[in-house]
Amino acid sequence: MNRFKLAYFIFIAWIFASCATVVAPEGGAKDTTPPIALEFQPPLGSKEMHQSQIEIRFDEFIVLNKLQEQFVVSPPMDVMPEVHTQGKKLIINLPDSLRDETTYTLFFGNAIANFKENLETPNFSYHFSTGSQIDSLELSGTALRAFDLNPYEDLYIILHKNLSDSNLQTQRPYYLTRANKDGSYLFSNLAEGEYQLFALKDLNRNFIYDQPAEEVAFCSQNVMVKAPEPAPTDSLDSTQAKPQPVQNRLMVFTPKPEKSLFLSHKVLSANKILHTFNRNPGKIEMIPLNFVPQGKWHHEIYNLNGDSITSFLIGVEQDTLKYILQEDGVSLDTLKAILVKRSRASEGRKRGTTDLPSVSSGSKKSASAKVQYQYNFSQTLDFFDYLRFNFTTPLASFKIPRIEVYQAQDTLWKKIPITMKITDTLNQMRFAVEVGFSELEKYKVVVRDSTFFDIYGNTNDSLVKEFSTTEMREYGSFKLILDNTKAENLIIQLLNDKDAVLEEHKVLGAQTIIFPHLNDGKYKIKAIVDANNNGRWDNGYFIKRIQPEKVFYFPHVLDIRANWDIEQTWIIEP
Repeated sequence: MNRFKLAYFIFIAWIFASCATVVAPEGGAKDTTPPIALEFQPPLGSKEMHQSQIEIRFDEFIVLNKLQEQFVVSPPMDVMPEVHTQGKKLIINLPDSLRDETTYTLFFGNAIANFKENLETPNFSYHFSTGSQIDSLELSGTALRAFDLNPYEDLYIILHKNLSDSNLQTQRPYYLTRANKDGSYLFSNLAEGEYQLFALKDLNRNFIYDQPAEEVAFCSQNVMVKAPEPAPTDSLDSTQAKPQPVQNRLMVFTPKPEKSLFLSHKVLSANKILHTFNRNPGKIEMIPLNFVPQGKWHHEIYNLNGDSITSFLIGVEQDTLKYILQEDGVSLDTLKAILVKRSRASEGRKRGTTDLPSVSSGSKKSASAKVQYQYNFSQTLDFFDYLRFNFTTPLASFKIPRIEVYQAQDTLWKKIPITMKITDTLNQMRFAVEVGFSELEKYKVVVRDSTFFDIYGNTNDSLVKEFSTTEMREYGSFKLILDNTKAENLIIQLLNDKDAVLEEHKVLGAQTIIFPHLNDGKYKIKAIVDANNNGRWDNGYFIKRIQPEKVFYFPHVLDIRANWDIEQTWIIEP
């Protein structure tokens, strides 16, 4: 009996185990494919459209992300369609106020994504016509960054039928598409007409230019979209009767701010404060609130772009500075800057290991305070180069006779003449010494103590450095024969493989430019049409519809090798 009961219980357990739910193992390959539309009801591109509902079935479950920001109807409807998901279906309920004989495009952007991985279907759209024909005209072109002609990852191209000056800033697009990765774009299913053409790097995805940091482009003239003239009846080329794309090039730029705004301030050290602006400001002044200055108490250094200013404090003893920041006599903000934290400074002095200064400025210099600088001569120096000095604080003065250069002659050193050449007259932070070195020679530079004096009264220790110069055959050269057909003012720049400017020349008309001393590597040549002849590239001005200055690149990357001479002709036709 016991054996029978045991066999019975085993049999029942086996039955329950056989009926258990089978669960798929977790994991598996990650889904990397966004949803794909399989079926459209009514079909995509339908004519005589009178249905009030559209159903689009995808190959997987879908969700909608930020639909209100990305959903655009072209041309706009008086009442926006209602959109929702139902499992794998996208349901669109149309209003009953559609125009007759009109081709509509419903542009979803990247709003449609799969349920599990949230992978987006890019630039999804659906189009139909309420008339007997689908609008089939096209508009194509390219949109590139104006400064370097590079494409964008995410750029929208916009057509407005309203031709007012403010439509990009107040209205959503009449037609909308997205640029490809190479900068090309294509509008399809357009109606004949006159349009304004824009590009927009849309940060908040509302398709309106309403953010100062948004990049924008505009076509200087309205574009006409129309079908080409029909081919003659006796012509054998049937393609002439088809709509042909129109080429339009857009140069995208960040518009100049209408006015300068103060953004932030940051204490860089006990005597140095960084002020940041949205653009280059006017005359900046600091009005102290918690002390009375004795003479000049701050010195400003502007960065290359002009949108930030470093203020070096002079004679400020306070641990905390309170001041009003002014631009052209107008107050921008009341600020506080903590220059020295007493607890850390006192603690450091007790341990004898503090790296903080004993005072918060150069008004009371310590015995170890010295002028700090970097130089470009060590073991070797390019024979055509200068001796270059870059300082960390602005100089108040320097003594040229205390810089000496010697050339080795047998076992002796012969002193040679030098010329001082200032390379930063505004900030007094850099300068160069022109010597006129020879190839494959040995030199010695002596910088005696008390040669440089900064705005704090600090000076330098002595420096003695020996080095050798290079020789000509270590470098390649490039000769550019420039054919400037329109005789415009050009800035020709030599760029390295990281797009850093190594050398530039201002030219007018045909000219030959020689770049004689180039290290092995790859280089690019860039031309800027300097329309206002101010010696730099200028951005656009959207409000006044001023385009950014044009740039061009030499069509080939230069591959320079040592002891090679390359010559090329470049015809520029702006």
